[in-house]
Amino acid sequence: MSQHPKIAAIAGATGLIGRALTKALLASPAFDQVITFTRQAPGFQHPKLRAIELPDFNRIGEAVAQLETLIAEGFSALGTTIKTAGSREAFRRVDCDFNSAFAAACEGAGARSFNLVSSVGANAHSPNFYLHCKGETERRLIDLRFERLRLFRPSLLIGARKEERIGEGLGQLAAPLLSPLLLGPLRLYKPIKADEVARAMAKAAETGDGDGAVNIYHYDEMMRLLRP
Repeated sequence: MSQHPKIAAIAGATGLIGRALTKALLASPAFDQVITFTRQAPGFQHPKLRAIELPDFNRIGEAVAQLETLIAEGFSALGTTIKTAGSREAFRRVDCDFNSAFAAACEGAGARSFNLVSSVGANAHSPNFYLHCKGETERRLIDLRFERLRLFRPSLLIGARKEERIGEGLGQLAAPLLSPLLLGPLRLYKPIKADEVARAMAKAAETGDGDGAVNIYHYDEMMRLLRP
């Protein structure tokens, strides 16, 4: 039996995937405690939940260090949009700087594994700003050299967001028609429910899934994790 409780730490626990991920980890017997870092309270309570309210995510690394506890596994579903962030620079700060600072802090607190919500098409060399930022974040986390890094790359997410995103709303309406047409290499772009991404992340952590230091999960790899 482990001498220390097994603790999961999550950034972005109130977002579309983060909410479902938090609940999946709280329900998992693999974790004794789940610590969340959010700007606002998660809105519910649980005996295993320790919610840390952090209005200023520039202090995310400091906040993790102040816990003075060992973290077994780190998770991030932290993200935003340029519209919400207000500028490309602010978007990069959230997506790249905050995520990499959180991951580094988790590693410093003992985490050997880390799980990140990224995006299909993430590439640090992409001319597309969004995909470039996602790829840069992945590269920064790879440089941290976790024993097991899991990069989850969903395409269009299906689920009800707190804020309205017109483009994604239209995409969700079209998803049932488009998804069956995405075959072969295009299966990477199949829409996926946010809850499915969250449950796949929790299952991967529970089972220690992955066959190398860096593991990438697209649609098929996430659905594999959800099979009985």
